[in-house]
Amino acid sequence: MKKVQVKILDIDFEAVSKKLEDMGAQMEFSGDVVSSFFDYSTDALSKKDKDVCVRECIGKYLFSYVEKLTQEGVPVCREHKVFVEKDESILHILAGLGLSETSKNEKKRTTYLIDDMRIHLEKMGELPYYMEVSAIDSSQKVIEWVKKLGYKESDMKNWTGRDVWMHYTNK
Repeated sequence: MKKVQVKILDIDFEAVSKKLEDMGAQMEFSGDVVSSFFDYSTDALSKKDKDVCVRECIGKYLFSYVEKLTQEGVPVCREHKVFVEKDESILHILAGLGLSETSKNEKKRTTYLIDDMRIHLEKMGELPYYMEVSAIDSSQKVIEWVKKLGYKESDMKNWTGRDVWMHYTNK
């Protein structure tokens, strides 16, 4: 599936949550997420803007493969994901394919669903909250919802979570 997503930095968690709930958004998830990213020793995947990730949440693993298709404007990715039982098998499979863990992060995530949109409010450690606004195949819908939430197109970042981390920790 093709996924369109942007990040908005330095959000007010309480205000955005309230606005989403007032607009009729349904909370899908709220809790801790631990993400482990995998690559070959040559960084072959990251050099081609591809990610293999295992996220631990709600007592399961979410295994995903993401390939960035566009770099400019509102980014478009091809994303494949599947929930698997929480055991070490997926990690052994990745190791058997020659992949090793290259980075790991923990964050608090609250996810809302509205109008075929998924909106994540996220916080890594002591960093400020940020928001990810995503839709399937619709840059216009992402832009529309960014504006409905009180932000401007100029606030949108074509960034990964890793980019957010680097932005704050390298200041």
